[in-house]
Amino acid sequence: KSISIPDSVTSIGDGVFSACINLISIIIPKNVNRIGTETFEECNNLISAVIPEGVTSIGIRAFKNCKSLTSINIPNSVTMICASAFSLCSSIICLNVGDNVETIASEAFFGCSSLKHITIPNSVKTIGNYAFNGCTELTDITIPNSITNIEEGLFKGCFNLSKMNIPNSVTEIEDYAFYGCWNLTDVTVSNSLTSIGDSVFYQTPWFENLPDGIIYLGKVLYEYIGEMPEGTT
Repeated sequence: KSISIPDSVTSIGDGVFSACINLISIIIPKNVNRIGTETFEECNNLISAVIPEGVTSIGIRAFKNCKSLTSINIPNSVTMICASAFSLCSSIICLNVGDNVETIASEAFFGCSSLKHITIPNSVKTIGNYAFNGCTELTDITIPNSITNIEEGLFKGCFNLSKMNIPNSVTEIEDYAFYGCWNLTDVTVSNSLTSIGDSVFYQTPWFENLPDGIIYLGKVLYEYIGEMPEGTT
């Protein structure tokens, strides 16, 4: 079924439409300023959801496992995309993120396995751990200069990601950030990097094709590839 909520509604409570498996499309009225926790979670047949200008936050697991949702437009009024907001939305191909989003929380787009294109605006200051983990069709993404930390597992298992330019603003890359990106062949790391975690580029062709010897990422002494010469520590 399709639902159009009247404009007189200003608030939609947590979990109101959770597991409404027959819901196909919904238009959220312009006076609503927040989409709450688990509002549309498990709406497996939801194809279309219109988020109006005026909504400032998309709650925890708000659209989790809406596996028929094919696209979503996040308006400029949104500043916060909460944890797991769109996780396991496996049919989303294209995602437009509004120009004022400041936080993309952990696992926000975890398992969006059809997502190919996303533009992250310069307003984003924080992207949580595993936010894009398992986005297997993602081919390219630009990290804005507003980001200083690439969180744990951020792009883990993004099989089709082929290149990554890590901007000068980034000083730390945490564990498993690009682990298992099987097609990642082109990586640019700036000298502003001061810390890099465990197994960040493991199971990527870029890392596996590096020559044996000492590996620096930026100015960070990362590790030694191959057999270390006898007497060397």
